[in-house]
Amino acid sequence: MQEGMIELEVKNIKKKKTFEIIISKKNSLFDLHAEILSANRWQLEHSFSFFMSDEFWDEENEYAGNVFDAGKSKIKMEKLNLKPGDTFLFLYDYGDEHRFKISVKSIP
Repeated sequence: MQEGMIELEVKNIKKKKTFEIIISKKNSLFDLHAEILSANRWQLEHSFSFFMSDEFWDEENEYAGNVFDAGKSKIKMEKLNLKPGDTFLFLYDYGDEHRFKISVKSIP
């Protein structure tokens, strides 16, 4: 894997389906959200949140956005100071609540 990239393991909590995403540190959480949606063949049509505390609905550590505005999710991955072993959560569509647990596998 190239320098400047982050390897993530993304697990759909309900379906117990796991997949990997490799994303640049220069990308944002909004970009990661788009990658997760693409991997699931979903459209960009609902609000979403990342919870960096690894606890759903923790507003103090939430980076949210929606179709019209990236909001706090426009933060770059490099600003999050992630390291291998870190975990955080992703919630897509507040009605259906598609829940994901994301683990940082490696950062060269």
